[in-house]
Amino acid sequence: MMAARVAPLVSSVIIAGSIAMIAAILAIASVVHAAGPQLPPGDPLIDPPIVNG
Repeated sequence: MMAARVAPLVSSVIIAGSIAMIAAILAIASVVHAAGPQLPPGDPLIDPPIVNG
């Protein structure tokens, strides 16, 4: 009987956690995108060199 009361709480916590994770990923992506133009061209983190062979 206890599981029937706990299940909605667990599912809501999981949903809230996933929403928070998505929001954090979007925030990080927007910060990286905003910082992009100020970085020098050919930055190895953003523009890795192409290795042939």
